[in-house]
Amino acid sequence: MRRGNRVVAAIAVGALAIALGSGVARCAFRGEEPAHEVAGEESTDPGEEGAESEGAGPLAGTSWSSGSGEASLTFGESSVRIESPSGTSDVPYEVLGEYEAQNATVLSARVFLGGAWADASFILEGEEGSRRLDCDALDGSPFTEDPAQGFALSELDPGFVELVGGDRSALEAAVAEWARGNAPGATGASFDREAYIDYASGQVTATFTCSDPAATEVTVSYDGSAFSVWGIG
Repeated sequence: MRRGNRVVAAIAVGALAIALGSGVARCAFRGEEPAHEVAGEESTDPGEEGAESEGAGPLAGTSWSSGSGEASLTFGESSVRIESPSGTSDVPYEVLGEYEAQNATVLSARVFLGGAWADASFILEGEEGSRRLDCDALDGSPFTEDPAQGFALSELDPGFVELVGGDRSALEAAVAEWARGNAPGATGASFDREAYIDYASGQVTATFTCSDPAATEVTVSYDGSAFSVWGIG
């Protein structure tokens, strides 16, 4: 089954073999579900649907708690989630510059509060993993950095891992790096159990769903040597 030289290989636990040749993938499965092949539609260039992650900003992917424990901050690439007794809100922010001053890192920024942008300064003190954050625009300062949590992939099938070079740790690291800046609060992602194989380029593409409250979907592509990661939607 073939269309546009692209096929969809349904990856399931118990896959016996994946035979590649002449632009056709054949998957044999063993389990409750019968073996099957599904023809996929020609998709657009991944770059047209989302940008590849270029690394998190200085605050993205970090989380912080107030001294009283009543308020917390979770930073994404462009917004910070603020949780407090009065409620939860997502506040857009931008870091405009960075400089060192008196054993502290100062981030010149702006935050969107009350329907308008306002200048703000984020002041970071201490060592990685035990830092303190002060911000003149946010209530509850100072905040203490929360311990970093591990990130793990679930529902992975060995057959898919082999398709992307056999290095699970490299795959996990690529998704974790993207999630750090784009899916704050996610401690893992589950494999959606389908892989798209493009024989013209040798590229393998699959989707994962992050464990953050928004269940953020992420696409991972492997070109034979490196991973590219981008969001869906």
